[in-house]
Amino acid sequence: MKSRIKKIRKELDLTQQEFSDRIGIKRGAIANYEIGRNEPTDAVISLICREFNVNEHWLRTGEGEMFLSPDRHTEISRFMNQLLQEDDHSFKNRLVSVLADLNMEEWEFLERRLEQLYIGMGSADAKEPTTEELEAEYIKSRLSSARKEGSAASNTTDGTNGNRATG
Repeated sequence: MKSRIKKIRKELDLTQQEFSDRIGIKRGAIANYEIGRNEPTDAVISLICREFNVNEHWLRTGEGEMFLSPDRHTEISRFMNQLLQEDDHSFKNRLVSVLADLNMEEWEFLERRLEQLYIGMGSADAKEPTTEELEAEYIKSRLSSARKEGSAASNTTDGTNGNRATG
């Protein structure tokens, strides 16, 4: 197991101190595991597997893949943890902040645009939309959103739908 713990650490490009900090044990314990002086307890094995997404069967036996394939929730959780450790003004943090403020129409616009880009990447003859076309689609999306919001606001409880009687 000693070589597998070191292999995980090296694969993740972590020092013994960084590795030990992540799982909450002393650096010396990692050093002792890596030279074979001590064997990690089941609790330490569990911590390593959970923190670094390591396949426990591989860690114990050397059989199978070193890392587990993460599911979507695990990937998102790991990404969010990374974001929290980065500078607030990093590109990733700014992008996620913008995404967090999108309304439904803006999400739909973004989805359509990404689909266009994805399809365009697969076809050499696919036409790349111009900046003007993208701006027009975005404005159309915003106007549609504003109309829906305005329509909802004009509906009053008196049944007049915001229309005033004249005379």
